[in-house]
Amino acid sequence: MPPSIESLPLVLVVAAPNDPDAGALVMALRQMGVNAALADTAAAVVEQAPRALACGVLLRPATKDDPAVTTVATMPGIRTIPLFGEQMLLPFGYWGASPIFWQGASLTAQRMMAVVATPPGVPAPLLASPAVVSLSERRRRNTLRDLGIVGGILALVVVFVGVMGIAGKRIIGNIGTSSASSSYSAAAPGPSCDHGSATWQTDTTVVPQNLACTSAGLQITYASSEVLGEIFFRPPSLSFPASYRVETDATIVSGDYFAGVGIIVHNQANSAGGQSFLVRGNTGWYSYSYDTNGQIAARLATGFLSGAPQRSFHLRVDVAGPQLIFWINGSRVGSAMDATYSSTDEIALAVSSNGVTPIVAVFSHFVYTPLTDATTLSGEQTATAVAASHAPGPYTARVPGLGCDAGGGVWSNPVAYDDQQTTVACTSKGLALARPPDRPDDSDVGFYWLGADMPNNYRLDVRVSLITRGVGCAGFHARESSQGNLRLLVCTNGSWFLDRFISSGASYTRTALGSGSIAAQSSYGVTLTVQGATITVKVNGRTIVTARDATLTQTSDVTLCFYSNGGGDATFSSFTFTPLS
Repeated sequence: MPPSIESLPLVLVVAAPNDPDAGALVMALRQMGVNAALADTAAAVVEQAPRALACGVLLRPATKDDPAVTTVATMPGIRTIPLFGEQMLLPFGYWGASPIFWQGASLTAQRMMAVVATPPGVPAPLLASPAVVSLSERRRRNTLRDLGIVGGILALVVVFVGVMGIAGKRIIGNIGTSSASSSYSAAAPGPSCDHGSATWQTDTTVVPQNLACTSAGLQITYASSEVLGEIFFRPPSLSFPASYRVETDATIVSGDYFAGVGIIVHNQANSAGGQSFLVRGNTGWYSYSYDTNGQIAARLATGFLSGAPQRSFHLRVDVAGPQLIFWINGSRVGSAMDATYSSTDEIALAVSSNGVTPIVAVFSHFVYTPLTDATTLSGEQTATAVAASHAPGPYTARVPGLGCDAGGGVWSNPVAYDDQQTTVACTSKGLALARPPDRPDDSDVGFYWLGADMPNNYRLDVRVSLITRGVGCAGFHARESSQGNLRLLVCTNGSWFLDRFISSGASYTRTALGSGSIAAQSSYGVTLTVQGATITVKVNGRTIVTARDATLTQTSDVTLCFYSNGGGDATFSSFTFTPLS
């Protein structure tokens, strides 16, 4: 017969009387087959804790000084696991693990037992107020690169471990350990907010306007800035393995639709190199590789979330050497392979702005988890094979668009361009856009190929059908970048226009490259080819103009565009993107 639950080692849940989650946690543990019991008085803790395998301690700001909680936290030799029922800082005590944030009784019970099943390591002493280490400055990030400083710190840690081991005490804030294999959590990350033993440092190149420790987490305010603002993290061990996971909750409190929050991994000590994962309020997420001067060397991946724009995210990056996997709100959204950097000197929480509107962001529930170096990121080889199968040949989508094209292409909806008025639908005839009569600008759907860098020479083909009130026009934006774009429009009255737009702050300077008239139709086959300085336009297979303009040379994306001053509908189908040499 299998042993009864009561004959198994005891796992104790310690909480203040009438804690709203304590009973549910005990029940969830018992449903997992764990011999769990509740101790909500100091007397019960004294009686049961010494014979318990581990004690999960439910903590809240209002009850952290309850006798049951303070009793178990000050009993040496007990393996205590802090369970954060609310946002707070970890109080003084003998803690044997990093905090676990409450995520419902069942999931919290599973995470707690995963910790119980892991042999406890030897924790380093944790200072209530860690000393600030002098960090050298580089472009966007600071790092410990003076080996003398690092060696001195490590020596002090070793001595302090020995002293504290003899004294039998550990002084803690948000707990962390000196082992490179230990995870580290911070309910409120960042300088002055996290009172654990990690090293946090503010960027001295892009200085935040304000840093505040709030009940929601670390709040960062940046004035207008066209580069990333970062808060840097190093674990208590001051080193990173080849494989690790970093995750955080991030909220854009204020800022325009280009405001973004994210994580940077593989930060380099003696340069500004690294890889970013940023999500913006416009539904888009992006990963870039930075060269040693801090400039974007390559776009590694990009994608767009369906639905309305969001402002709060749970972000996660899994790193296994050159392999990166990106997660948003618990869902895997993409991946990348980049062997540029094989080591990590620090991780950063990042805030980005488009250089016009100030941004306020909040970070909370930060967790860093080392992984074994043998960890593989499932799906990465498959994703790489899929990308290779598409490049460099033509990419075709019978029905283009986000959620319409099942071929692996990356698309954005009009909301990515701050267009809340144009509606989008996937139909049997193609991607249908409907716009109201009062929208002044184009309605755009972006195409980012397979998410990584796009070629600068290519041919675009699409069939478009228009039903408009008044004159309607549709076509492409090509050579789209921060510098500007080329725009081709073919209209229901037979007129066509090829223009170059150069960005100038919040406005554009338009230059006509060609215009004319063909037979009026409501449906056209449109082809735009850009190769070097040569721009060729075909409509229904016939060349209508060949122009030369060498002003724009780069491409971040291309768009399907639709304009009608009276409103109406456009349907795009049979889209092909063909890279050219």
